Amino acid sequence: MNRKKMFASVACAFFAATALVGCGGGKKPEDTMKDDLIRNFWESDTMYDETVILVAPMDEDGNITAMPSGRLLFEADEIISVKQYFHAEHSGEVEYKQGVDFEYTDGTITATGTIEEDIDGKKTEVNTSMPYITERQYLGKDVFPGCSTTVTGIPSADGNWDIPYTESYQIVQLQISVTYKHSAKWTKNVPAYMGDKLPNVISKLKSKQHTDILVFGDSISTGANSSSVLKIHPNLPAWYELMETELERAYGADITLTNKSMGGWTSMQAVSENPSDGWVGGELVKQKGLPALLREEMTDYSPDLAIIAFGMNDATLNVGLNNYANNIRKVIDSIRARNADCDIILVGTMLANPQAKNQCKNQSEYSALNLKIAEQYENIACVDVGAMHKDILDSGKKYMDMTGNNVNHPNDFMARIYSMNLLSLLVE
Repeated sequence: MNRKKMFASVACAFFAATALVGCGGGKKPEDTMKDDLIRNFWESDTMYDETVILVAPMDEDGNITAMPSGRLLFEADEIISVKQYFHAEHSGEVEYKQGVDFEYTDGTITATGTIEEDIDGKKTEVNTSMPYITERQYLGKDVFPGCSTTVTGIPSADGNWDIPYTESYQIVQLQISVTYKHSAKWTKNVPAYMGDKLPNVISKLKSKQHTDILVFGDSISTGANSSSVLKIHPNLPAWYELMETELERAYGADITLTNKSMGGWTSMQAVSENPSDGWVGGELVKQKGLPALLREEMTDYSPDLAIIAFGMNDATLNVGLNNYANNIRKVIDSIRARNADCDIILVGTMLANPQAKNQCKNQSEYSALNLKIAEQYENIACVDVGAMHKDILDSGKKYMDMTGNNVNHPNDFMARIYSMNLLSLLVE
């Protein structure tokens, strides 16, 4: 497909897709699909909807040198499906065929087609049915498809240009979703069941008592860049909603999840007595820190489990490690003052894009500090999503394969990994 035609109307408004719904009388196909999507990938021989962005390599003169390609996490024994769930000219999904639209060899999906020359003889475009970007677009040296400028305000760590950045659909619409069979085993970081660290909430869930869960974190925990938040197909719920649904199914318990996360917040705003600005669902709102919220607005609220997930912005904005630790302790203490039996999970953040000069700092140190904070209390578990994220990147995946904004937000695939990690702690 000619790139100019494909993206001619990319600036159009979002298409609203039908949300996933279910009713009684048996499990619906979409419910089975969601079960597959949150099944631990490290315990399965089938990878569901792994996202990949195909990139066409270029030489120093800006000529495309090979067809666009992208790597899978595992070497596939069988490709089951390759889909594009959303693009700006179509509200539904498109399925691509092996041997027609793409070829697969040694862990790599490669688009089929031809490299086209422009009037000056430069090879700057590919004629293919597959969505793709060029290497210069990937780096930010050329305008990313659907965007209007290379000036994004996110300086590259590799040179004097900005990397692609968007909070809209431009990146996720170019990612393909690949489902495949594989025989390879995941031998790196995996979370473990922590019933011993979370005895009170596990007991309530097992006895099918009503359970209240609090989620409190930054933009990742607001669901930023999940397709349901972007309001695009396939409308996959945010990680905490996927987790809640699976917990209810696994235990047969009734769960109420309250989310007080705020985009852009650090742990400093998390304990502030004054209202601070933050982003929720694309809207700028004000909110006080959790101690003040519990004291002034949530006067009767008593969670059974609190999931606390800061660190991304703390690292980026240079909140000191000691300050971070003190702030997280204040959050914990305010919750435990309301309910001494509230179990707590501290979540280590995913990583920022290594190419984002001002955003990628020492996020992993904040995640590691969670373990030391947990040692000072009883019934606190830790999970480090960033450790798994790093392992996946080290295995050959691109950051843009797993992000919605190319800086510090997950796409649906990475959001599912969040859900997998949390569920592993809570479901044996």
